[in-house]
Amino acid sequence: MKKINKEDNITTIVNLHFIDMAMKYADRIIGMRAGEVVFDGPVSEVSEKTFEEIYGRSIREDDLRGGADES
Repeated sequence: MKKINKEDNITTIVNLHFIDMAMKYADRIIGMRAGEVVFDGPVSEVSEKTFEEIYGRSIREDDLRGGADES
C-alpha cells in the first residue's frame, strides 16, 4: 500500500490496530475512540502516551504485532 501511495501518488487509508505497524507505515495517525476523533496528526507527533489516550488505557503487548524493532 505504501509503495502504491508513493509511486502512483494515490492516497491510501488503512485501518491498523497494531501500533508498531501504524508507526512504521503511516505518515499520519487518526485515532478514534467511541466514534470520536481523539488524535489527528503526523507520526512524528505520536508517542506512547498518544496511543494511551486513543485507546483509553495503558498499551499492552497484544497492541503490537511483533515489537517495534521488527523489520
